[in-house]
Amino acid sequence: MFREISNFIEPFLYQTGFRKHVVKQWIYRNSSLIVEFKYRSARFALEFTPFENDRVAIDFIERKHKFSPPLVRSAYKKETIAHNVKITDCRGVLIQKLVEVFLTVEKQKNLKVANDRPSGLERKIDRPLIPDLVDVAAQPRRVGVMSLPLNENIGGNLQAFALMGILKKMGHWPVYVNLRHPLDLEGRTGLECFEANRPIMRHTAGMGQACPNTVFTDKYIYPVTIGFRSHKQLEENADRLALDAIVVGSDQVWRPQYAKAFLNSLFLDFLALDSGVKRISYAASFGTSDWEFSESQQADASDLLKQFDAVSVREDTAVEQCRSHLGVNAEHVLDPTFLLDEEDYLTVMQTSLKPENSGRLLLYVLDKTQEKLDFVSSLSEQLMLEAYDTRGQSLSQLADADAEDGDISVAGWLAAFYQASFIITDSFHGVAFSILFNKPFLVVGNRKRGMARFDSILHMFGLEDRLICDPSDYDIEKSSAPIDWDGVNNRLTKLRIRSIGFLQEALAKCEAKEEIEGDYSPYKDHSLKKALEYRFSSGWKPAKIFRVFRR
Repeated sequence: MFREISNFIEPFLYQTGFRKHVVKQWIYRNSSLIVEFKYRSARFALEFTPFENDRVAIDFIERKHKFSPPLVRSAYKKETIAHNVKITDCRGVLIQKLVEVFLTVEKQKNLKVANDRPSGLERKIDRPLIPDLVDVAAQPRRVGVMSLPLNENIGGNLQAFALMGILKKMGHWPVYVNLRHPLDLEGRTGLECFEANRPIMRHTAGMGQACPNTVFTDKYIYPVTIGFRSHKQLEENADRLALDAIVVGSDQVWRPQYAKAFLNSLFLDFLALDSGVKRISYAASFGTSDWEFSESQQADASDLLKQFDAVSVREDTAVEQCRSHLGVNAEHVLDPTFLLDEEDYLTVMQTSLKPENSGRLLLYVLDKTQEKLDFVSSLSEQLMLEAYDTRGQSLSQLADADAEDGDISVAGWLAAFYQASFIITDSFHGVAFSILFNKPFLVVGNRKRGMARFDSILHMFGLEDRLICDPSDYDIEKSSAPIDWDGVNNRLTKLRIRSIGFLQEALAKCEAKEEIEGDYSPYKDHSLKKALEYRFSSGWKPAKIFRVFRR
């Protein structure tokens, strides 16, 4: 599709006069077409990433800019200005963005660059507890993110969103490597034909409109690759991804019964030894303290994990499992959902926040039993709070039937936790967001799904007393004991610094690949007015802009 993009771009640039400011164009790693501009002392670029069905995404990238304000408000110097649109419909948004940038630079042309050297005594700079992520990232890396296939698992969706988000905040360019199960819901193989000239990127993870999480993943987990349904497809297309590094994690990616056919892929067996791609795991989980690998699985995993450049796991027990079973040292880090701030999640849930849903006892249990429901009913009476689940169903509705009515979106799930007054859960990410939002909670140990995850996360924050192993033998009076949230939040800050530091150090060792460039054509700089002296066929006129300059 690069030919179609080029056939649109070239006439557009000449007709509008913007061509005079283009310094070079190239195909970047066979995944996107980049057009770089220079205006006065500013350099910036437009990146066109092709999707299927003749659609594209357009990103604006700030290359170099001496003035203030910045050209891109995003901390990682890159922002999406169009997503999943036809290239022929992009004319208006391109004109608007380029004119906005030229105006920003023009208005600041007489400002001098501030001298950062201190005079006299060294200037004291107040540093936040969480480090400035962008300053630490020496150079952006193209980082693949791999996890279990996206599906209706909300925790899985949110940890992928968070890992992508923190990498962006660090100044890198993450790409979600989209694993899909070999069989779809209708039993078909679902194998796709991977043609050499077919775009490697898509506008959707391909979960289907029937999945309620599709709205969230399509909007927030981006960019995403085409769906890989086998080791062979990953191996044959690994070079096309042109990644500097791959980060595997988080969630139970190394639990055989969950990873299934993708277990070795999640140990990156599809990468060639001489690929140059750095191999990193972040908060990978075995899910349980019991060792569930067969002898052959353990032998493969041990050989593959020893090729990793940095290994981190989500549970303290997993540190010992890596050492004793796989012969590899691992670092204990936070689940990625803890690395983002509350404000990052408010952006997602803001449309689902409703005043009438505040002040409730929230029930979020993955394995409902009558014993758990009876316990919640007793706690509801003691706390004098009405009990509801994340979908907005009352306790009486849950007791009558396990219906699927109500808000089942990711945004609705987050809002339910954010607005709750007290939380009962048997989910790892239920515990994580209770802590993140500072909500009093109790966790009912889920032995079937693994207790090590709960023991580890509660120990990290000094909240071991919030665990219930037997609801029928629990003293409900303990639920009223207050939680020292100042102490919890102080621990969270320190753990965040250590966990982010692991990622920073691992990626700092990664050398970015050279850009694959096409023809290089230098162009002399021209004044903005001359460049825009054109009346566009679409009816847009620059007269209003020039009045700004005359002021």
